[in-house]
Amino acid sequence: MPRTSDQAIRQEVEQRLKETALLKEETQNSGLRFSSVTEEQLNAKIRRESGKSPYIYAQSWTSGTTIGSFANYTVNSANRLAQRADIVTNRSCADQAGLQ
Repeated sequence: MPRTSDQAIRQEVEQRLKETALLKEETQNSGLRFSSVTEEQLNAKIRRESGKSPYIYAQSWTSGTTIGSFANYTVNSANRLAQRADIVTNRSCADQAGLQ
C-alpha cells in the first residue's frame, strides 16, 4: 500500500474534525452523551502511528436510563485500509435481549 501523503492526511483529519463537531452538536441536541478523540489522537490514528487497525473516533450514548427502558449506543469508526468511514448503531439492550 503506498504511503499516504501529508496533504491527504491533513484533509482526512480536517474532515473527521468537521464530522465530529457536527455529530457532537446533533447528539447533544438530542440529549445524548458524546465523546471523541482529540485532534492529536486522530492525527496519530490516521497516520497509523498508534496501530494499523480500524479506529473509533466518536461515540454517543443514552445516559441515565432506568431498568427496562431503551439505551442507545452509536459508535463512529473508520478503517484506513478501506478508505471509508463506517457508522454502527447497536440495537437497544431490550431488543438484543429479545424483550421486544
